[in-house]
Amino acid sequence: MTTTAQAGATSAPAAGWPAAQMATLPATWTASAVCAQVDPELFFPEIGGSSAVTARRICAACPVRAECLAAALSEEGDCAPSYRHGIRGGLSPRARYALGRRRPAQKGASA
Repeated sequence: MTTTAQAGATSAPAAGWPAAQMATLPATWTASAVCAQVDPELFFPEIGGSSAVTARRICAACPVRAECLAAALSEEGDCAPSYRHGIRGGLSPRARYALGRRRPAQKGASA
């Protein structure tokens, strides 16, 4: 079953996302998120589950993938990998953790 996002709704792609993350999703890009049109369970695969491949394919075609990834990295900050869940911005929790660990060094260099 697919769902249709309402324009301006902050919960558009967030049917399966944690409440804390839903509150920080800006309506400007979430209304265009492809994940709003599919089952959110795809983005929370079991370890070794095949839905991760499907989720990444969906993310690859999404026009707001960069915004989603930026939001994920911002929300997760320096949290441990065990805090991170789901495929967001096309990346797994482990990949986002690795990317997030590289980003602060780049920010600190320009400060």
